[in-house]
Amino acid sequence: MRSKALLPTRPLAFQFPGRLGNAGSFFASLLARIAAIPDRHLRWKIILPYAVLALILGCATTYLATGLITSSLRERFDNQLVESARVSADALARQERKHLETVRAITYTEGIPEAITSRDSARVGTLIEGNAANNEVQYLQVLDAAGQRVKAIYLADPEAVRYQDITDADTPATWAPVQEAIASAPAGGGKATALVETANGPVFYTAGVVESANNVIGVVLTGTSLDTVVAQVKSQALADVTVYGADRQPRATTFVEPSEAAAEEADISAPLEIDAAFGRTGVYREPKTIWGRDYQVLYAPLLLQGKEVGAYSVALPADFIMQAQSDARWKMALLFGLGMAAILAIGLFVSRAITRRVHNLMRTAEQVSAGDFAARANISSRDEIGRLGAAVDQMTGTLQGQYLGTLRALASAVANKDPVTLGHSVRVGQLATMLGRHFQLDDRTLAQLEISGYLHDVGKLGIRDSARLKLEALTPAQRQLLESHPHLELLASGGEQRRVPAGSVLESGREPNSLHRSTPRNGESMIVRNIVEAADLYDAFRLGRPQFGGFTSDQTLTFLRTQAGAIIPIGMLDALAAVIPDWERQRASDPKLQRLLVETALENS
Repeated sequence: MRSKALLPTRPLAFQFPGRLGNAGSFFASLLARIAAIPDRHLRWKIILPYAVLALILGCATTYLATGLITSSLRERFDNQLVESARVSADALARQERKHLETVRAITYTEGIPEAITSRDSARVGTLIEGNAANNEVQYLQVLDAAGQRVKAIYLADPEAVRYQDITDADTPATWAPVQEAIASAPAGGGKATALVETANGPVFYTAGVVESANNVIGVVLTGTSLDTVVAQVKSQALADVTVYGADRQPRATTFVEPSEAAAEEADISAPLEIDAAFGRTGVYREPKTIWGRDYQVLYAPLLLQGKEVGAYSVALPADFIMQAQSDARWKMALLFGLGMAAILAIGLFVSRAITRRVHNLMRTAEQVSAGDFAARANISSRDEIGRLGAAVDQMTGTLQGQYLGTLRALASAVANKDPVTLGHSVRVGQLATMLGRHFQLDDRTLAQLEISGYLHDVGKLGIRDSARLKLEALTPAQRQLLESHPHLELLASGGEQRRVPAGSVLESGREPNSLHRSTPRNGESMIVRNIVEAADLYDAFRLGRPQFGGFTSDQTLTFLRTQAGAIIPIGMLDALAAVIPDWERQRASDPKLQRLLVETALENS
């Protein structure tokens, strides 16, 4: 049986309680890395303050603009709601005045009192139909003093303005406007308006008495269907209108029930609070959802001839405010997002233009610190960074010149150890540089070629003159010393210690085709090695020791092709042949190289 102590246990970090902790640690680490980005990148230090400021301003602007737009919309909505209520009240009042004008016109029509008294229905019909047609009266009834119908007609065909008799079982004598008009006649009133429930639905009726010798002999009723009234009011108020009776129950409304909606989805009844609100402020307002749409409803008392006969309401859809607010918010967010994107894009472009040059300066400084004096920032702008880059390039050029001067001095020290090869290292460095230009190498590699040419024989400094300059046969120990061609420990710039490989040593008493070459070390590139070897061999046979030197340039090239082809690649020999004419002209015209050549000839003599 396996011991429990040997069973693999699941780390606490993978157990359920620790998952949240690990997630928190991950996000905390992620946030820390994001927060550390500005410390590592200069461009973010330039962009972030403006981005944060733009974010704050954008959010504040969006909030304020959305609030202003919403506030303006709400104010306009409130004004429109109040205006709709006012227009509705005016429309109802105009309808009442129209009724009164029709009643007054019929009352004062000649022959009406006599026709009513004689109950001549045909005569009454002839006298009232003209007024009814002219005023587009929907319902017109003439009653006697007891409230019984003498003549009652309604507009059966509005297009043809054709009237028919009313034949329903209603009893107008019991209607409120008839009773009020008769009751107010002795006091000089004789007019009343009210909502009447008829067999054809609620009707907006206005009544006026017909008098003869100060006696009431009849009543004229002019009415309009309440559905027609609210439709006319809606067309003027541009709002949905509902009219309520004295019992606060809806009598007519302009709300249209959608075909897919249920009746119980619409509650258009008046709230109980309207009576108390009418006593305080005269109006009452509430939000209400009717058939799935949000409305703001304003209630007001329905006053006819200064008397409250019911109530009415106007309703405007309020969802457009929320929609407008949402649209404004999205539009502002989109505008803000585009602005932020533009700010970030411009900021990245500008900061990149700045930091790219700073990066070039930093990279140049790092390369120079690593010993590459050929590195240049190459910043051409005229601003402070450009001036700094020019100063760095000038300083690096000065350091490179001093460094190359030191190397030339070192090469001279090698030449002083062996007067026969005086100037050889300098010529190898110059020829190697010319070969590098032939291969279109970069400036850094050209600098490496020149340095390698100067230092390829630095190993001679570690060999005693008695062995190196010995012309007779070498002992085995001396041969081993020369063939080892020891490396020197040189201090590079910055204090770093490097091993500099010796190139090749032209030994006395040895044939050129048996010359020893030490293998390049420490990552010296193949192209640099091949170029320096080609330049070294050419100068050695062209201007080397008398026993195997002093060839012409053509003889040297021919000899190298036949004798050193195994050491130098064919392509390198072709390149050497291509640059030799220019090299010979440069060597012949360069005063320094000429002086070295004269000194070599004097030493050899």
